[in-house]
Amino acid sequence: MSQQRIAPAEVKRDEMGFWIHPDFPDFGETLGSQYTNWLEEQEIVCSFVSMEDDLPECLIEQWEGDGDYIDIVKGWNPTPPAGAGWFLLGIWDTEDGAVALFARHLEEVEA
Repeated sequence: MSQQRIAPAEVKRDEMGFWIHPDFPDFGETLGSQYTNWLEEQEIVCSFVSMEDDLPECLIEQWEGDGDYIDIVKGWNPTPPAGAGWFLLGIWDTEDGAVALFARHLEEVEA
């Protein structure tokens, strides 16, 4: 592999609760073949977690009430997928709500 592999980074969320790993390339609005190629080059697998499916009960009640979306995003601590070695690549907004993207190196999957 010719480039340095991405590694966990300190998560410093912005004022709206979002964050992008400093070494995660900007693939634009869609994650197409460039993203897939990058995953292969980095020897990682990724998994999305949607805020809607991951919120604790107290934040679900707040969201279903008159809760402020940004306050809810800021209060959400995404749950990594099952298994060892997951680290956060980003938390961002989509048309369907906030999502988190986790990654882990392939050797973690095979261990």
